[in-house]
Amino acid sequence: MTKQTLLSDIKGKQMKAIDVFSAAIEYLKNHLLEELKKRGMDRCEEDIRWVLTVPAIWKDPAKQFMRDAAEQVLVFNPESSPFSLIFHKTILGFVILRYIL
Repeated sequence: MTKQTLLSDIKGKQMKAIDVFSAAIEYLKNHLLEELKKRGMDRCEEDIRWVLTVPAIWKDPAKQFMRDAAEQVLVFNPESSPFSLIFHKTILGFVILRYIL
């Protein structure tokens, strides 16, 4: 999968795969922030370290694709930001976005 890969919905409408994956990651991020706020644990994004895990069997281009998708919605600047994006090699068959406070 590349940044130019297109996905089609059941009606044939196409959208870039990178935008679909970014939207899913953004939804998870926003849902977490809303849940924290509801529970009185209001945090700003800079307080959260995002961890994106990918299966160990994925090839480097697939891992880079996920990094690119995440970087569209998560601020990632290792030199100046407490935010970080970490890729773990796992044997999981899916991607997990989680947080560490």
